[in-house]
Amino acid sequence: MGKIRTIRPTTIKRQIVLFLIRTGIHIVGIIVLWFLLTEFLVRSQILIPSNYAEQYIKDNIDIIISAEQVSDSILPEGSTFSMFSYNNGYRYGNMQEEDRKVAASVAANRYSHLTGHYMYYIINREKDMCIVKYSLEPVINLGGAYFFNYNLLTVIILLLCCTASLLIEINRITGRWLTCFKVIEDLTSVIRNKELEFECPRTYIKEFDQVIDSMHDMGTSLVQSLQRQWEMEQSRNQQIAALAHDVKIPLTIIKGNAQLMGLADNDQERSEYTRSILSGESRIEHYVDHILKLSHLQKSSELKRQKISADTWLKTLLTEAGELAKVYEQSIIYSPSLENTTLLIDKELMSSALLNIIMNGCEHSPRISNLFLDTKVDDNYFIITVKDSGPGFTEEAISHATTLFYMDDKSRGKLNHYGIGLTMADMIVISHGGILTIKNTEQHHGCVIVKIPL
Repeated sequence: MGKIRTIRPTTIKRQIVLFLIRTGIHIVGIIVLWFLLTEFLVRSQILIPSNYAEQYIKDNIDIIISAEQVSDSILPEGSTFSMFSYNNGYRYGNMQEEDRKVAASVAANRYSHLTGHYMYYIINREKDMCIVKYSLEPVINLGGAYFFNYNLLTVIILLLCCTASLLIEINRITGRWLTCFKVIEDLTSVIRNKELEFECPRTYIKEFDQVIDSMHDMGTSLVQSLQRQWEMEQSRNQQIAALAHDVKIPLTIIKGNAQLMGLADNDQERSEYTRSILSGESRIEHYVDHILKLSHLQKSSELKRQKISADTWLKTLLTEAGELAKVYEQSIIYSPSLENTTLLIDKELMSSALLNIIMNGCEHSPRISNLFLDTKVDDNYFIITVKDSGPGFTEEAISHATTLFYMDDKSRGKLNHYGIGLTMADMIVISHGGILTIKNTEQHHGCVIVKIPL
């Protein structure tokens, strides 16, 4: 089996550096190849180098001086000449007329002369002077046809080759980037079409992958947000249904007793029906009172904090809680903290929170049982622990016990239980910057822990 090729992730910075390196290598390679080609042309005598004529004359100066008559056969290729006597008289040669005038001036002054890219070189012979004109630039010789400006040709070809190499590298790097942008564009279209659950493609370029990961995280967050919104909507529908159910029971009692009152034969029966009606009305009033308290707590932004002794406050609270526990034929066992602690709290609200927690424990504990209330100071928190003797919380109850209208009793048939108590307690504790935790003890009894910051 062949090896699976793994693509190494890269970055835009690394790609730019590699782009510059590759472009530099290409340019250097083009220049080296051009010099090798130039060397080949020189060795093939297709290209006449710039110092060729000068070197040729130096190597063959004796032949030129001793020749009876100078001809272009003994002179450098591509050069022209004119012969002048020492009295500056023109004798013969193959120069053009304008070049001959310059050569005449050189002969008259008796020294070589540079004009532009051409040298007029003087060779003194015994009876006359030979003025040789040759180019100082490389010359291409194609079967006797001479092409000058080889340097300009070099510059043009190198520029064209380097530009072509640069464009190839630019097209290579931008092609990959365009592919990455296309991936992001496709993802944007997917999100625009509300298809929020999508695979996260890889471009193997760090910056683009970070953008894609951010888009994926955004899509995941939107999915979670929509899921939470749906769950809240479902919960609200359930809460409204529960509210209607709880209110319907006392209303049914009131309606039924009102109808029976009309059929009653004596005052004693009417009195019984009246008490039942008043009891149902009291339950509705109590329920509405809980809702109003919770609504007020949600809107209230200020707490009436005051410094109080934790031990004194709890002893006063336990007096009221003890009366509440007697209704359920239960007792509260209190284990106070050994430290004399001062709290900065809204006394009334925090008392209401703890009474709701204690009532919840009483309602879920059997008759003739105990509730345990412990306090301690730990990690800058005053911790109050309430343990009941009931069957403990279900996993669902631990997750939703502080949700408004939630009741662990699926039938919702218990009177005076509205699914509000722990919600209110949790909101009060949080408003004080504290933490309310719900769990079960090792004996599988219910346990509520309140942490109040010191």
